[in-house]
Amino acid sequence: LQRQLQESADWAEKNASATEKQSFGKMMATALKNPVNVKTIIFLVAVYLTWNLAAGTNGQFMPYLYAAAGNIDATGQSLLGVVQWVLVAVCSLAIFSRFGDIVSHRVLFGASALLALLSWVAIAVFGLAIQSGDTESMGWVLWVYVILWGISAGFSAQCFYALWGTELFPTQYRGGAQGIMFFLVRGALGIWSLVGVGAIMGDISTNPAGFFPAAVIMCVVLLISLVVGVIWCPKTQGKTLDQITEERYGKIE
Repeated sequence: LQRQLQESADWAEKNASATEKQSFGKMMATALKNPVNVKTIIFLVAVYLTWNLAAGTNGQFMPYLYAAAGNIDATGQSLLGVVQWVLVAVCSLAIFSRFGDIVSHRVLFGASALLALLSWVAIAVFGLAIQSGDTESMGWVLWVYVILWGISAGFSAQCFYALWGTELFPTQYRGGAQGIMFFLVRGALGIWSLVGVGAIMGDISTNPAGFFPAAVIMCVVLLISLVVGVIWCPKTQGKTLDQITEERYGKIE
């Protein structure tokens, strides 16, 4: 299907007018000499990498936490996952698709990032409950997490990264810049998943409260994503790609 899609007119025009074909290395070396590109990559990585650490932890390790710390069986784990992903899908359509071009991006991003942060605050609270022996009365906190994260993920940093990663780079090296950022983001998540989680959490089947430090770290990284995204949210709403590029880079031939 992808091979059947037509290239954008902008890309085709610039590709046809190029006097020589640049290698990827030369193209990206040129791109990284521009301070606007470097600042944009730092901004997007700060927003997306931090959020993605929490999202990746949610995707890979939460069923284990539900079982080991929450004493939830396989059916209950699946139910929590289903509810969360239904919320993600519904909120993607009802919030991001419906209001993404109407409501201020700073407001939407801030609301999503705040909900994501509060969801992991709930997990940290659950960790404290385990430490104090109150888990019997605090199981509802896991549902708070599932609902808050599910809603927030529908219009999350993932959505805004996809939008800003396209809008903020000129056509010539947009794909290359996105590849560099994905390498950094997925690489960091891989290291965290393979090394960091085990080192910090240990075996939570024998020490259920061991996930508490990891929950605190997730709260910190989500707070970073919230602050960076809200303060430096780009003002691209309602503008064409050409307008955005000219405002940020000047006239590019």
